[in-house]
Amino acid sequence: APIEYRATPRQTSLLVGPPTLESRSGARLVGTGRGLVLLPGQDSMSFDGEFALAGGGFPAGTLRLAMTDGLWNGTARFRPYQAGGADLILSPVNWAYERRGLSLSTLALMNGPLGGGHVTGLRVPLSLKPGGDVLSGCFAPSFRTLEIAGLSLAPATLNTCIAGKQARLSALRLN
Repeated sequence: APIEYRATPRQTSLLVGPPTLESRSGARLVGTGRGLVLLPGQDSMSFDGEFALAGGGFPAGTLRLAMTDGLWNGTARFRPYQAGGADLILSPVNWAYERRGLSLSTLALMNGPLGGGHVTGLRVPLSLKPGGDVLSGCFAPSFRTLEIAGLSLAPATLNTCIAGKQARLSALRLN
């Protein structure tokens, strides 16, 4: 990671550029952008950077990060991930982190084997919110086809609400 110290009569700053990391498996995380900017004496800190991820069995992707006034936020974009006859596609993963915790949202689209059967077009909206019960709330996963143990189902949406340790499905209609 590049590091630069600047001192002028008006301001002192420390800049730490986004790092480049490489694992033994060949995964590389390459950072670009302004990076971390510290202004000693002003108790000010900000971050702005982009990272590219590739290799080592990971799906290629980019991650944009920014931090201002103690709030981190970012967007990650990944190419489809394929393994063992299955694939996973994530819409852009948007997230923010602050004192209350992490919030995250994306849509996962999956195709592939499932419990001795197969699923196509499984869409699962994912949303995490900071607080005690991060998975609480309602969402509507759906699928185009589901075949398992000799049962074949047509497209369906499963309106689901989670509260505590319970998940409730409303008006389930399967064909």
